[in-house]
Amino acid sequence: MKGGPTIGFDKASKAKFEKKVNYYRILYPEQTFKAIVKIMFDIRLLAQRRLKDKSHIITNRLRSSIFVKTLKQKFANESTNSTDYTDNTGKSFSRDFDAKLSEHEGIVGTNVHYGKYVEKLDSFMAWAYNNVDMNKRFAEITKDTKTK
Repeated sequence: MKGGPTIGFDKASKAKFEKKVNYYRILYPEQTFKAIVKIMFDIRLLAQRRLKDKSHIITNRLRSSIFVKTLKQKFANESTNSTDYTDNTGKSFSRDFDAKLSEHEGIVGTNVHYGKYVEKLDSFMAWAYNNVDMNKRFAEITKDTKTK
């Protein structure tokens, strides 16, 4: 992905996340991926709120550019996640970016070139990741699978 911020896991966080995900992924692959996509949308919303709350918005471009991408947009076709957007000055942009993804992979990020600088100053994406309620989404998997 060119230009925008990305989130990396440290080894301990990655191991903890993968342990939880792998348990569900083996038993319920589609439901697990759907929950992960919901988590990505939660991260997107939290990052957008952080940008607004911290008054980082001038044209609304960075906040509007945050995009959830999956292979063929599986589970990511929400109306608020279209590939095009308009900032508050009326200019149109694409929020899509290049990413090689496999069937059950996704990414949330921005293609705005200055996003990485705002991330270094404020960590809006990392903050969103650290504050997202993953347990809520994994509880939904359990609930969904019990009703089937």
